[in-house]
Amino acid sequence: MSEANPITFAESLRTVLARYIATTLPISRRYPRLGREFRELLNREQLVQGPYVEALPDFENAIVRASVNRLSSGYFVDPQWARQLSDYANSKRVVDQPQKMREIAAAARKIPPSFFQPVRPMSCSHFAFVAEVMVPAAEKAHAKGVKLDFYFPPIPLATYPVFETRDSLKTAGVDETIFSQLMSFHRCAIIALDRLSREGVKVHAVDTDQSITAHLRYYKDTVHLMDEDKNQRILQDIKGGKYLVTVASLNRYEALLSNQIIANYHRAAR
Repeated sequence: MSEANPITFAESLRTVLARYIATTLPISRRYPRLGREFRELLNREQLVQGPYVEALPDFENAIVRASVNRLSSGYFVDPQWARQLSDYANSKRVVDQPQKMREIAAAARKIPPSFFQPVRPMSCSHFAFVAEVMVPAAEKAHAKGVKLDFYFPPIPLATYPVFETRDSLKTAGVDETIFSQLMSFHRCAIIALDRLSREGVKVHAVDTDQSITAHLRYYKDTVHLMDEDKNQRILQDIKGGKYLVTVASLNRYEALLSNQIIANYHRAAR
C-alpha cells in the first residue's frame, strides 16, 4: 500500500470540503454578488488544519506487517525480517570475516585517550527514550500484573573501540565518548526503573558476561550475539538473577564493564 503525501492530501481534502459546503448552501444565480462574497469567505476559512505528521519509528510498520503475516501464515514475524535473519544466520562468524576483523583492529589503533578516562555521567535529559518509552512500558506492564525484564545485551568487548569511530553514533553537542554516552544511558535507565523493582521490573547487565563478550566467535557481526546456546543460557541466568543490577550496584557495574573493556584492549594490543 502506497503512503499518501500528507500535504497533497490536506489540499485535496480542503477542496472537497469547500465544494461540499458550497453545494449544501446553494445561492441563486440571481444574487451574483452574494454568491461571490460567499465564495470569498469560504476560501478564507481554515477548513483543514495541518497536516500533522506523527513521526513513528520503522518498527511500527514492521509490527503491522508482522500482524498481517500472522493472519496469513500463523507466524508473528515481518517477512522482510525473516529473510534478513535467514541470510544473517547463514553468514560467517566475525572471526571468519577478514574485513570485519580489519575494522576492529583499525578502530583499536585509533582509540582516543579519553576512552580510558572514567565515565562522566551525562544528564538524563539526553535520553528521552528512557522517560518516553522504557518507563511507560514498565508502568503499563505493572498495571497488567506483568513482570518485565530489561537487559543490556552482551556487546563484544572488542566492539566498543569501533563505536568511537562511528560519527553516526555521536550525540550532537556532546563531547563525551560513545562509551560514556552508552553508560550514561544505562545509568539513567537503571535509576528510572529502580522505583518499579518491587513490582517485578528488573534490569540485567548481560554485557558484563565475559564468557560471552570476550569471544567474537559467538557473533556474526560486531554487535549481535547469534549463538543459540548462549542466548538460551542468558535467559536462564536472567531468570536466576545472575545479571541483576540496581541503583545500589550501579557504580560497581560501571567499573566492572569499564575494566573489562580496557583489559580486553590491552590483551589484544600485546
